[in-house]
Amino acid sequence: MPQLDSYDAAAALGGTEELVAVQAGGTVNITPQQLKDFGVGSQGSQGSQGDTGAQGDTGAQGNQGSQGSQGSQGSQGSQGSQGSQGDAGAQGNQGSQGDQGVSGGAMSWKGPWATSTSYVVDDFVENEGSTYNCISNHTSSGADEPGVGSNEATFWDLSAQKGDQGSQGFQGSQGFQGSQGDTGAQGNTGAQGNQGSQGSQGAAGTQALDETPDSDHDFSGNSATMTVGEAVVFGDALYLKSDGKLWKSDANAAATMPIMVIAGATISADAAGIVILPASFIRDDTWVWTVGGRIYASGTLGGLTQTALTASGDQSQEVGIATHADRMFFHPKSVGEVV
Repeated sequence: MPQLDSYDAAAALGGTEELVAVQAGGTVNITPQQLKDFGVGSQGSQGSQGDTGAQGDTGAQGNQGSQGSQGSQGSQGSQGSQGSQGDAGAQGNQGSQGDQGVSGGAMSWKGPWATSTSYVVDDFVENEGSTYNCISNHTSSGADEPGVGSNEATFWDLSAQKGDQGSQGFQGSQGFQGSQGDTGAQGNTGAQGNQGSQGSQGAAGTQALDETPDSDHDFSGNSATMTVGEAVVFGDALYLKSDGKLWKSDANAAATMPIMVIAGATISADAAGIVILPASFIRDDTWVWTVGGRIYASGTLGGLTQTALTASGDQSQEVGIATHADRMFFHPKSVGEVV
């Protein structure tokens, strides 16, 4: 009788399947009935699971299975990036010639539009940069001025509208300088310009004095324009007061001396006039001088004398020499007080 290492107890007791008993030398097929004959008992409790054995070698690849059913269509994917532009295709054949257009009317160019002018259909004009075609015979007026007049649409159609002004182009580089042109003809003499402002006074030149002035109340020498503080006449002797004006001298007081100039004309009070400066020849026909005698300041306001003052406190000033009975050389000296 062979020894059993393992068996299927349930099958042995009630089944009809064959069991495979394993013995040391091989395997034996045993039927359930044979198990009963051996006196096999009821199935014992299931033993605890043994340790996992080592993984066996990979088996040979099986045959390819049959193709499965086609799956349902998936959702549409997002659009891909645009591809680069392909090469230009070859030029196509030239198309057939189109039908000939309707022949236009006879165009008559009239130039710039003008008022009070007769225009007929198909006359063309230019106005403010645009071109217009006459569509009704008429004599022009302001009311039908093309593009402007209130009634212009009755008589004119716009043919070509003036374009917008283009942007300014870049400035070109400077050209080469041209050769010098011929000298032009001399132009007409221009109108005389305005008189220029007076120039600065030049330096005083050497003056040749005339010792015999030709007429009464005349002099030969230097002069100036100065303001007087009181009315004076030709020949009055004058001193400069602290107010900056000239007044008649008086040799009886130091405050009204010394004589500085001689009046060269009749001058009103607080007015400017000509006065004669030292080193001048003076003529006054009312004088009666002793020729060669000295002339002094007088105690009379603005007066001159050939008699020196001698009273104490008088101011003694020699002012010139008599060259003729009616003439003197004016050359004032410093003042001395009589004691």
